[in-house]
Amino acid sequence: MIDCISMYQPWAQWVALGWKPIETRRHNKLACLARRGRRIVIHAADKWDSEWWIKSREFITSDRRQITMAEKDRWPRGALICTVFPTELSRLSSVMSNLALCDCSGNDLYGLILKDAQRFDPIKWSGHQGIMKVPEEVIEKAVKG
Repeated sequence: MIDCISMYQPWAQWVALGWKPIETRRHNKLACLARRGRRIVIHAADKWDSEWWIKSREFITSDRRQITMAEKDRWPRGALICTVFPTELSRLSSVMSNLALCDCSGNDLYGLILKDAQRFDPIKWSGHQGIMKVPEEVIEKAVKG
């Protein structure tokens, strides 16, 4: 089984595209993912974050904002979309905001540093909060296909 975390769109797609190499959380429960030294799967939740525009406006380029607006109805929801390699989890500060694509100052946020996003064709999958488990065969088949 391979570990998986679920993220609202557009944040999940931004990770898959390599635009967002830091996933933020208000807790440190994802630290175990970095310690395991294995790739994880990113799940795009059914939900679209209606405040993405406000949260990211200072940190995302206008080109990427325009791409998000143009493509948002085509980006998958309720699906596994990529794998990434988590390298560490640490407390964030404002200097990390441009990589997290949100304000990291004074919010007591933790950041999971993600590297080497590898996209594959979306696989419909029911997600939930926390760390999920996905059979490795599902991902191996998608990556090979």
